[in-house]
Amino acid sequence: MDDWAKLPARVAGLSEAEAQARLKAEGYNELPRPDRRTPFRIVLEVMREPMLALLIAGGLVYLALGD
Repeated sequence: MDDWAKLPARVAGLSEAEAQARLKAEGYNELPRPDRRTPFRIVLEVMREPMLALLIAGGLVYLALGD
């Protein structure tokens, strides 16, 4: 038998008091805002990438050896 058949014809939501209690305990139903990425922070993130260090090291080897 379907689980839906067991439900009453009309399902009531939360009472106003229960909604207020949950709002007070849990807060609003919204996602946290991500940290704002400033240009300085983006540069720092790029500088920490290992691939950038490998690229710079390869460039220095190329400059040192020539052709």
